[in-house]
Amino acid sequence: MGEASSEYPKRDTYLVWPGPNSNTYIAWILRESKAAADLHPMGIGKDYLGFFGVRTSTTQTGIQCESPFLGLKVGLLDGLEVHIFGLTFGVDILRPAIKTPLGRLGLPK
Repeated sequence: MGEASSEYPKRDTYLVWPGPNSNTYIAWILRESKAAADLHPMGIGKDYLGFFGVRTSTTQTGIQCESPFLGLKVGLLDGLEVHIFGLTFGVDILRPAIKTPLGRLGLPK
């Protein structure tokens, strides 16, 4: 994994919002390693894909389309999420919960 950090395309830049930041790096590592994890809705920059990007989700079960202002993520383990200025609003179907910028409201993960 140590070698992967030198391949991170945004390693020389850092912006708190909308990214790239430390959460952007974690999301990149998850996608590159094909590890599946649904990142917490409060993670700023977790969905940053540049000015405009389409990729698989960090759970590897969905797809997301993102810009710094508006984004959408849909997937089996992701549920349905809308991202407005980096804030997450959504519904988790598999583990019933509402996703908000303040966290998950519903059953624990």
